[in-house]
Amino acid sequence: MKLSAVHCPKCGQVVESAEFTPNARGGAPRASGYASCLRRCEACGLGFSNAKTGNLSKLTIIYRDPFAGLPDWIQWGWYETWTNSLNISHRQVKMTEFMSSRSEDHVTWTVFKFLQSEGAFRRTMLRVGILPAMIECEPMLLLWGVSSLASLPEDKAARKRLIHIMDSIGENPSSRTEPDVILDFGSDGVIFIEVKLGSANDKKPPTYASWTRYLQNTPAFANTQQVLETGLYELARNWRIGWDYAGERPFTLVNLGPADLFAGQNGAVLARFGSSLNTGQGRQFKTLSWADLLGTFDQVPEWLWQYAGERGLMQQL
Repeated sequence: MKLSAVHCPKCGQVVESAEFTPNARGGAPRASGYASCLRRCEACGLGFSNAKTGNLSKLTIIYRDPFAGLPDWIQWGWYETWTNSLNISHRQVKMTEFMSSRSEDHVTWTVFKFLQSEGAFRRTMLRVGILPAMIECEPMLLLWGVSSLASLPEDKAARKRLIHIMDSIGENPSSRTEPDVILDFGSDGVIFIEVKLGSANDKKPPTYASWTRYLQNTPAFANTQQVLETGLYELARNWRIGWDYAGERPFTLVNLGPADLFAGQNGAVLARFGSSLNTGQGRQFKTLSWADLLGTFDQVPEWLWQYAGERGLMQQL
């Protein structure tokens, strides 16, 4: 069998499907990378997921080179970060997903490396209402528990502290929590950011066994039963670990994502989650849309605007 042909969105050429043997459900094997895409535009380096449709809006683009069209410096440090990311068992999946146009990790890496290159973390966090005006230093940046300056003593200490906290809570060393973004401003405070692009916040039922390790033996939560009722397991893990990591310093947990992640019923559940936390005294939970984040940038280079459009971020502006 063959899948429907598609038109390459970059060059406009017709991309025919390679032949395949249908699986038990009558479909094509799932694409797990560029080479396994049955429809590939070799000239542009774009592959298309193996869904049984020719509608591009319903297909995921998979890149031969995930950094094509981006400045060379964007990719610096990616391999080292990936190979040292905290969730060891998830590394191969992370690499495969990184090639996709729907990769949260790719957007996280690109946008936050840009902000780092501009020295704009303090300014940006101030403008979105997360930092007070008196903070003047730029933070240490850790992505998935890894600093691009891992050779510095303070960066090594930050990672060691994270691992110690996770081990103390009782996490599996091969599948530790992986905060998407940590901005460590030293004595001025810490920001943890949980990033979402096209997926919802991860939820677990109240009966899920691993809740206990994050909710017990800690003053981080004001109402543990209410936390359980929201189901927001991923955010709860980040709150607990961030609370312990910050210690006596100010701490903010940010949920960054598309505006509709914070609207309607989603917004109500997030508000209920926020009210279940032990906030005050410099500790807070915030939601932040991509529109509000990107809207604070002073000057956006053409490559970043194009990237934002291709990744769906422009739809939220």
